Amino acid sequence: MMKSSYLTIAIIVCFIQSSIAQVEKLDSLTSLLSTYQDSALISVYFQIGDIHEQDSIDLGIVYYQIALQHSIEQDNLYYQAQAYNYIGIEHYYKGQYLISIDYYSKALLIKEQMGDMKGVAFCYNNTGICYKYMAKYDQSLDFYTKTLNTHLKLGNNKWAAGAYNNIALLHKMVGQYDLALDNIMKAIQHLELENDSLQLAVSYSSMGIIYSELNDSIKTIENYDKATEIYMRYNDERGLSLVYGNYGDWENQNGNFKKALEWQFKSLAIKLRFQNIQGAVSSYNGIGDIYLLIKELDSSISYFTKGHDLANKMLMPTGRVYAKIGLAKSYLQKNQLEKSSLYVVDAINLADSVNEKPLQMVACEVAGKIHEQLGDFLRSLIYYKQASAIKDSLFNKSKSKDIGKIEAQYEMEKMHQEKTRKTQAEKGRLEKEKSRRDNIQYSGIFVFVLLLFAVVFMSGKFSMSEKLAEGLIFFTFVLFFEFCLVLLDPYIDVWSSGEPLYKLLFNGILAAGVFPLHAFFENTLKRRLMK
Repeated sequence: MMKSSYLTIAIIVCFIQSSIAQVEKLDSLTSLLSTYQDSALISVYFQIGDIHEQDSIDLGIVYYQIALQHSIEQDNLYYQAQAYNYIGIEHYYKGQYLISIDYYSKALLIKEQMGDMKGVAFCYNNTGICYKYMAKYDQSLDFYTKTLNTHLKLGNNKWAAGAYNNIALLHKMVGQYDLALDNIMKAIQHLELENDSLQLAVSYSSMGIIYSELNDSIKTIENYDKATEIYMRYNDERGLSLVYGNYGDWENQNGNFKKALEWQFKSLAIKLRFQNIQGAVSSYNGIGDIYLLIKELDSSISYFTKGHDLANKMLMPTGRVYAKIGLAKSYLQKNQLEKSSLYVVDAINLADSVNEKPLQMVACEVAGKIHEQLGDFLRSLIYYKQASAIKDSLFNKSKSKDIGKIEAQYEMEKMHQEKTRKTQAEKGRLEKEKSRRDNIQYSGIFVFVLLLFAVVFMSGKFSMSEKLAEGLIFFTFVLFFEFCLVLLDPYIDVWSSGEPLYKLLFNGILAAGVFPLHAFFENTLKRRLMK
C-alpha cells in the first residue's frame, strides 16, 4: 500500500507541473498529501481532480480514480460512491455513455446499501441523461420518473424541478410539446419556491427551446434572455455555451444567418474548451445547417461530417441521424443523388431504430425529393406518404391537448361574444322603449302646456278674481319653463361639459327669454281675466 501511495503522489506532482494557472492552489493541496490520512486524504484527491477537470477531463478522471482506489482500500462507502459518480460524469462529458452508466450503477448499489435516497435519486437522474443521449427514450423516461418520485417523496423541490426539466426536454425531443410545457411549468414553480436562480436558467433555456419549436418568437427570446442574464451573473460559461447555441438556432430559423453563425461559433469554442462532446456535436450540425441554407455546400458538408464522426465515435445516434440528413440535403443540392440517397436511407433506418420520429419524418421528405429528381415517382410518393403519416401521428399525439384547449377557448370566446351580443341587443331594446316613453311624455307635457295657454287665451269670456288670474298665469309659465329645461337639458349638458357654472348660465338665458312673455301675459291677459 505504501508503494502505491508513493506512486500516486509522484503522478500528482507531475500533473501539477502541467497546470501553471493553478500551481499555487495545487501546491498547497499537494503539501497536504503527506500530512492527511484516511478520508481527509481522499478529499484532497477529489479537490485536485476538480481543479484539473476544468481544463482536462482526462486529468480529472486520473485523480478521481486515485480517490476511488483509496476509498476502496479504506472501505469508505461514501467516498466510493462519490468517486464512481464523479468518474461517470466525466465519461458522460466525453460522450462515453455506456461506461458512464456502468459507473452510475456501481454508485447506485452503494447508495441503496447506505439508505441514501437523495444519492439514489442522483444516480437515477444521471443514468436517465445518458439513455437520452443514446436515444433510448423509454429507459430515459423510466429513470427520470424514478428520480422525480424520489425527490418528491423527500420534499426536495430543487431537485424535483431538475427532474421535471429533464422530462420536459425528453417530451420535446419526440414532439410532445404539450407535455414538455406542462413539465417545464412545474419545474419553474418548484424552483421559484427554492429561489434557485441557476437552475431557473436551465428551465428558462428549455422553455425557450420549446417555444422556438412552436414558432413563438416573443416567448422564445424572452426565456433565452432570462437564462443568459442568470448564467452571466454566475459566470457559468458552460450554461452560456448552451444558450448561445440556442440563440444561433433561433437566428437561423428566422433567416439571420450571419448572426446565427456568430452565436454557433461562440458556443462551439466554449464547448470545445470544456470538452462538452454532445454540445460540440450539436454545434457542428447547427453550423452545417446554416451553411446549407446559404448554399455554401462544401462548408456544410465539412461541418456535418465533423458532427457525424464525433457522434459516431461517442455513440450518439441522434447526432448521427441529424448529420446524415444534413449530408443528404447537401449532396442533393450538389446534384450528387446517389451519395445523397445513401445518407438519407441510413438516416431513416437509424431514426426508426431509436424511435426518432421527427427526424425520421424529415429524412423521408428528403428521400421523396431525391427520388423525385431521379424520376422514380412511385418511390418518391411512398416516401412522401410515409413522411405525411409520421407527421399526422406526431400531430395527433402531441397536439391533442393543445387542440382541446384551443377548442375550449374558442367555445368560451364564442359564448362570451353571444352573451355580449344579447346584452347589447337587450340594452338597445330598453333604450328604444325608454326613448318611446320619453317621447310620449314630452308630447303629453307639450299638449298639456298648449291646453293651458288655450285656457288662458279663452279665459276672457269668464270673470275671476285677481289672485286666481295671477296664480293661473304663474303656474302656466313655471310649467312652460320646466318643460323647456327638461327638453333642452341633454343639449345643455353637452355644451356645458357638465360644468355647473355653464349650466347655470344657460338656465339664466332661458329664464331671461321667458320673462318678457310672462310680463306680457301678466299685463295683457290679466286685464282680460278681470274685466
